[in-house]
Amino acid sequence: MHAARKLALDLSAKISTDGTELPRLTFIAGASSWELGDEIEGTELLKTALTQARKANDDALQARIRLFLLERVSATEEPYRASLPVCAETVRAVRKSGDKNVLAEAHVVFARLEARNGALQAAHRHLNRADRILADVSNRWLSASVRLTSRTRKN
Repeated sequence: MHAARKLALDLSAKISTDGTELPRLTFIAGASSWELGDEIEGTELLKTALTQARKANDDALQARIRLFLLERVSATEEPYRASLPVCAETVRAVRKSGDKNVLAEAHVVFARLEARNGALQAAHRHLNRADRILADVSNRWLSASVRLTSRTRKN
């Protein structure tokens, strides 16, 4: 994670600011920072990545960033209702993207959120929907995520 964050930040300083590479690198740096325990830096970088993705008209990346933020906000000690506005923004972003990979990723994220809240039937439905989407769109990373989430849910 440290290497991913460092590489993303180093590359960000060397590329053009008008393409889609910069918001993707900033997203990687923000996600890595968050996973390394620096939620403040991670959140700031993710907000920056969201702004950059908006400027680059990258709807799919905006949705992926929002999915990442939703999952992290939902995992905090905040009351459940605190994540509802973030959830609504995320669903709108996923729909706007029109990207089947993003839709499959959204179902995986919502499956994990439902499972954490004890709604195992709803989690199972989300994983089934993700599987159906991935039957049409090959994505090994997302397929692995569905399998891992499904196995975690069973244990």
